[in-house]
Amino acid sequence: MNKMDGIILIDKPQNKTSHQVVQIIKKKLGARKVGHAGTLDPLATGLLIILVNKATKLSNFFLNKDKTYEVVGQLFIETDTGDITGQITKKEKIKHIELTQIHQAISSFNNTTY
Repeated sequence: MNKMDGIILIDKPQNKTSHQVVQIIKKKLGARKVGHAGTLDPLATGLLIILVNKATKLSNFFLNKDKTYEVVGQLFIETDTGDITGQITKKEKIKHIELTQIHQAISSFNNTTY
């Protein structure tokens, strides 16, 4: 039985769930307990903190910390799925846009005020 305890930092690929990555690591290491310190959307890429065996006890330390996300998006379009995987159903033609309009569009996703 593998007695490895620790933290592994993974650059999660797109189209894999955080759970799928955990299962891959668990199988490769033969570890008894493997978890992650925060779910990433399957479409997202980026840092996924993997906790192995005794390190799983540290999950609250990571989960309760502020996190920063970098997002690339396209404004003024709508898709039939509500994400980038869908077909565009509406596209507004904008000739001029004010910075306040961009902030308003971004704020509509998470109630953040700029």
